[in-house]
Amino acid sequence: MAIEVSSGGAARRGVRASAALTAGYWALALVPVAALFVLAVLSPPMAMNDYLSDDAYYYLRVAANIARGAGSTYGNLVPTNGYHPLWQLALVPVFWLIRAPDQAIPAVFAIASAAWIACVVLYRRIGQLCDAEAAFLLGGLYLCWLGTFALPGGAGLVFLGMETTLALPLALWLIEWSLSRAIFTAAPQSPRTLLTIGAVLTLLCLARLDAVFIAGATIAAFVLVRRQRGWHASLRDGIVMGAPLAITLLIYMATNQVLFGAAMPVSGAAKALGGPFLNFNPLIASLWGASTLQLRTIPLGLVFVAAPATVLALAWRKTGDRDTDGARTQLLVIAAVLLAGVALHLVYLCVGSSWPIWAWYGYGRALLGAIVVPLALAAVWRRWIAVPMVVAVTVALLALGSGAVVAKRLALGDNRSSYWVHAERDAAQLNAILPADAVVAMGDLAGSLGYRLARPMVQIEGLVEGAEYLRALRQPGGWQSYFRARGVTYIAAADYRLQSCADAVPGCHVIVEPKFGEGPKVRMHVRDTDVVFHDRDLTVWRYRPEIQAPSR
Repeated sequence: MAIEVSSGGAARRGVRASAALTAGYWALALVPVAALFVLAVLSPPMAMNDYLSDDAYYYLRVAANIARGAGSTYGNLVPTNGYHPLWQLALVPVFWLIRAPDQAIPAVFAIASAAWIACVVLYRRIGQLCDAEAAFLLGGLYLCWLGTFALPGGAGLVFLGMETTLALPLALWLIEWSLSRAIFTAAPQSPRTLLTIGAVLTLLCLARLDAVFIAGATIAAFVLVRRQRGWHASLRDGIVMGAPLAITLLIYMATNQVLFGAAMPVSGAAKALGGPFLNFNPLIASLWGASTLQLRTIPLGLVFVAAPATVLALAWRKTGDRDTDGARTQLLVIAAVLLAGVALHLVYLCVGSSWPIWAWYGYGRALLGAIVVPLALAAVWRRWIAVPMVVAVTVALLALGSGAVVAKRLALGDNRSSYWVHAERDAAQLNAILPADAVVAMGDLAGSLGYRLARPMVQIEGLVEGAEYLRALRQPGGWQSYFRARGVTYIAAADYRLQSCADAVPGCHVIVEPKFGEGPKVRMHVRDTDVVFHDRDLTVWRYRPEIQAPSR
């Protein structure tokens, strides 16, 4: 007997092991939620703003506008489709019930908490199907580290307020359903089962549109595994499985074209301006992170594939139980599917975008590691270890890790490192200072300020603007015409680097947006005498069209 003991193993070793595992999984599900609750109660009010990604606030402001009847718009000037649709729709009911902006943040954390609990339930079920509950419980620590803030250095993929809140549990649901229905075997499948898998793939892609690479790899693997039943039958079943996704995406793109003038989200199109590229940043970041947050998430999936997958290939041992061995074999196929999806996505990012990648892009790698790690433990660690000991170690690490995180966060208090921690106060002051008809243009990090700023906005990067803005960026002087048409009166910038004006006029500076990528740039001239607000890394200037340099 190896480290793992699952439903079958628990029956052989008694109720005590089963009860211990249940306690361990309850701890895995609830300790991160409890840690977040403790922080919410004990932290200064604005400190909680630091947990959400700044990009999450784009979703929140659009959701608030939809709920209040203003339509799908971020800046209240133009309609936008710059988001992954499922998470955006999930947030709209929050603003049917809640009006005050900062009262919605606890609701987002509540949704994330439910999503994390669903992740643990599904993860345990996968472990049961593979007769490896204890190994998956230990692997759950890795998943907890990437998915929550409960362990030191945790990346919080489920709690960042981004679309991975839904993408991770949906992906685990896809894995659990595939195993329980033996999708990656030659067993006959009913059209209902195939359509159900197709529906889950559809939800996953609506949660994160780049999951289409995982969906494509899933369907291709399904067809290849079942080819012994005949290519005609396997291709037919693959078409049935892919039909819900294909139909939904066609409807989605047609609706986007009609409502927004662009079939795909402008957020992706903005990053693709000037393409194709030869952008090695995603590859480098995938192998080693390019920033602190990326370092926590992006590289780890491939690291865990390189080592444990090699171990699995060399040291795989059969348990003698046909169902268990079959489930584990299927899970290896699923790991290969995830790896293929990650690789295809990486190729797209290197060619179709010149921007760096962020932590939440690594959800596929996180899943890959969360599958391979417990499989490696189950295959390599052949000596039996008492389940209560495994559970005790897991609970102890969760408790100590969460305690350390809470203590560290409380010691930091009102975190001064992130400007958006103070965006609530800054927005309140700006709402009092700026005229009611002011229009503010802001690029990177516009999310948290814009969410609370009761003024129309132009998002200079174009991530949540409209297709018209992207067309303007391609034209000489296009951004200036766009600003004029939208009535821009102020420019805001956070965590910026000012450049000197070409004519070296004292007090004159240039702000370049987007900060990232090799596409078209907006070079805005500002003067020190036009500063109307400054707090830490955030500054707001009056926008003066007459001092802007002609664009070529």
